[in-house]
Amino acid sequence: MRSIPVVNVLLGDKLPRPDRSPTEKQKWYRAMLILFKPWRSLRDLRAPTETWQEVFDTTHFSPGSLEIMKNMNVENECKDARDKYEVLRRQGKVRALLPGQQGAANSTDIESLTNALRGDAAL
Repeated sequence: MRSIPVVNVLLGDKLPRPDRSPTEKQKWYRAMLILFKPWRSLRDLRAPTETWQEVFDTTHFSPGSLEIMKNMNVENECKDARDKYEVLRRQGKVRALLPGQQGAANSTDIESLTNALRGDAAL
């Protein structure tokens, strides 16, 4: 056993995503087991007759580990939402959220808001 804690780092491409194809989901199970299940050799991770999902489903993870796993895909979900929003914005189906992306028609509203905020002593 190590006396100094270490952090595992997966080398190669980015982490697989659990919300994609079945093949990528199996890769995600494998990555989570590598990161969160104690092991010294590949045999400690799974038997040749087991799938990564079977081992993942039967492994007891701490609540903290489960929370980290849940949050690991948040960045990908945010990027997906950003990309979807950008496509809708370019198609004119939604209005821009940031002042710099809005046209001159909204500049008066932004100027009024800026002046109101500057004049608010509570801020």
